[in-house]
Amino acid sequence: LLSLFGESSRSMLLRAELLADMRRYAEAESICRKLVASRSKPRHLETLQLLDHILAAQLDWPAALLVRQQIARVSSADGQAHRAIAEALVKMGDLAGAESSYLRAIQLNAQDGEALFRLGLLAFWQSEPRLAQSYFRHATGSISVRPDAYYYLGVVLRGMDHRQASIEAYAACLKAAPTHKDAFNALVELEGRGNQNALWHGHLVEIEGRSRKTVEEWVFVASARIFLHDFEGALEILGKATQATGYHSELWLLQAHASRLDGQLEQAEDVVRRLLARAPFYYRAYDEFVQILCARGKFAEAKGFVDSKPLYFDSAELKERAIGLLTHVHFGVRDSRSALMTYRDSSLSTSIQQQVGKDKFVRSLADVRPHDKLVVLAAWGLGDELLWSSFYPALAASVRNLSITC
Repeated sequence: LLSLFGESSRSMLLRAELLADMRRYAEAESICRKLVASRSKPRHLETLQLLDHILAAQLDWPAALLVRQQIARVSSADGQAHRAIAEALVKMGDLAGAESSYLRAIQLNAQDGEALFRLGLLAFWQSEPRLAQSYFRHATGSISVRPDAYYYLGVVLRGMDHRQASIEAYAACLKAAPTHKDAFNALVELEGRGNQNALWHGHLVEIEGRSRKTVEEWVFVASARIFLHDFEGALEILGKATQATGYHSELWLLQAHASRLDGQLEQAEDVVRRLLARAPFYYRAYDEFVQILCARGKFAEAKGFVDSKPLYFDSAELKERAIGLLTHVHFGVRDSRSALMTYRDSSLSTSIQQQVGKDKFVRSLADVRPHDKLVVLAAWGLGDELLWSSFYPALAASVRNLSITC
């Protein structure tokens, strides 16, 4: 086509789109910059938007910011352009500049729920709960409201000890998005797991009772049962789900997860192996597979699997997800130095449990005897260390040897 008709701005843009889809970003960027320099009016905005996509894919936020500012000048009344500028500023750490851009988007459209929501997140990140509460409330009242605005409003209200208001916010989130797992889990924690009159219980029963459920609803119900520690019920639901829907990667992953937590390790391993045979690049299954292998004592195989997936386990982006698994694997192969170097999360407690024996690993204070040597693991970080600090003095007074690690 190019040899017949020459290269028009439209054909250049199509070629750049194709190169970008192939992740040949340098070539795609070069074409876009030629088009921008030529000021091809019919395609100028499209070219800038594609160039922005290319730069963002490469995480080049300073360059993406300049392009987004050009887009905002071309379409000055578009609040989305100002939200995009704010997003780039957040990535660059300029929260004050991001706040100004979001406020500009709201000036253009007072009902811009996304901008209000993002402003709420900024205030939340900067530990300004009252300001965050105000923005989230305005976001929930906007026309373009998103369910996460209700959820984060609940988080803020809970932090401010407004229990009932927090419950109402989480319930509103579930009404807007019935399969919102975080809102459901938060409601369970607030209302109590054994509370049969709770809002969460009625919501779960209503979705479970639907004769025809979507895959998303099956996943929600099974995840809820797992969160409630009803592993047998979760496995029963997942059996019905696979009969109704056939193969679905997330349902199979949940089946492996529930089987592992229920102690059915052989079944869990079989399910996750079949899942990886069908979806060899399904990275969410990697975590589960490694945990199952470690639980079965197959540490050498787990180490081999970890080493075979460097793009996942060595990825800076995914390091925080994988680091607990690596700790577990290193303990299993008796590589203590590597284990300590990678220690980050609660998988350490699992590793200690396996190394010293379950009979020496207790989860209840009732099982602690006065002459025990005790190690307390505040496994989730400094926040829990502080929250649990009121219980440590009494514990220290009742036992002879106490060590605390966070």
